[in-house]
Amino acid sequence: MISAAMDEAGLPFSALGRIAVTIGPGSFAGTRIGLSVARAMSLALGIPIVGMTSLEAVAGAISEPVPRIVAFDARKRELYLQVFDADLRPHTEPLAAALDNAAQALTRISPDSVIIGSGASALAPILGMPGAVRPPLWPDAKTFVALAARRAPAIGSVPSPLYLRAPGAKPYRRMDEA
Repeated sequence: MISAAMDEAGLPFSALGRIAVTIGPGSFAGTRIGLSVARAMSLALGIPIVGMTSLEAVAGAISEPVPRIVAFDARKRELYLQVFDADLRPHTEPLAAALDNAAQALTRISPDSVIIGSGASALAPILGMPGAVRPPLWPDAKTFVALAARRAPAIGSVPSPLYLRAPGAKPYRRMDEA
């Protein structure tokens, strides 16, 4: 897919000046694979990596200068959440919250906020803001690249995955082990 995208752009890999990658939250495997590919390309091409949360990538897709609440459906009746101001500055750290406790988990919410992301329609009634839901539901590659281009890469460092909850998979234990 990466080669196909480079071919479509008509660019050689040597034209790249940095690698941009989402660090999560997202699927455990998808986050790990994305970061592994980004690290490999960074090493092979000798260029830095820019890491960004998927929550920020969605928040940046709103062109209106309004505060944003990003909510991703994290399954199991949980949401991944983060609040941003109208200038895309984070007002909260990314967090995971049970759907029933989402309103208590969020702070610094402006009444003129829009709610975006795959969990927006579930969060809006809890916050009493049913008319605040807007697209997009998922990160957009064009927006992501534009945001990453404005961010200075951290020279010499590699982004780490952002996990907001413990993994669902557990190590195998034999039934006769106590």
